[in-house]
Amino acid sequence: MLLRRTLLQKTAKALSITAVLALSSTSLLACKQQPSEPVIELITNQGTIVIQLHPNYAPKTVALFLKHVDAGFYDNIIFHRVIPNFMAQTGGFNEGFIRKEPLGTVVNESVGGLPNIKGSVAMARTSAPDSASSQFYINVANNANLNARNGQPGYTVFGTVIEGQEVAPKITQLPQGQHAQLGYRNAPNASVIITSAKRLKPRAPLVFDTPLPPPSK
Repeated sequence: MLLRRTLLQKTAKALSITAVLALSSTSLLACKQQPSEPVIELITNQGTIVIQLHPNYAPKTVALFLKHVDAGFYDNIIFHRVIPNFMAQTGGFNEGFIRKEPLGTVVNESVGGLPNIKGSVAMARTSAPDSASSQFYINVANNANLNARNGQPGYTVFGTVIEGQEVAPKITQLPQGQHAQLGYRNAPNASVIITSAKRLKPRAPLVFDTPLPPPSK
């Protein structure tokens, strides 16, 4: 009888330890399943824009963008190219169209990435796919022509406007053309300035149904 009681006690103790270990493993798993995405606040003289970044889709692009943010690169940068019903572009010039030297370039991450839809934020680049650096734009319409297609690179989407969705469309409607003689015919006549770009508290990842829309028939 005593032997049986001892065995039961040892079994109960072993089960208790197993339960604790299982609970610990579950807690660790829960922590791993609760990632977050960086959030950036752009304060402009036309309103505040809050952007959530998506490192799961464009990790290298997000890393370079954050490098510029943390260095204060985007403070006092202007929107130098804005086109109604298309996009608002910034990230390259101070007021007076004084070019800023970017902090590097990044490989194109558009293939298999997120689409250029209204409210998405993407990297501007030249005709060379891997030339994106500091300049970025906010889509104010669905711009499927900017997506990667048939394995060919497009323009890398790396963020989504989650607050201040009205600001970029408003910027694209401002009078422009006054700076055409300088080569910036699509710049607003009155400077639209990012006075501050900084990180906010990270948030839970946004969920997207599909990375890219199905091909048109």
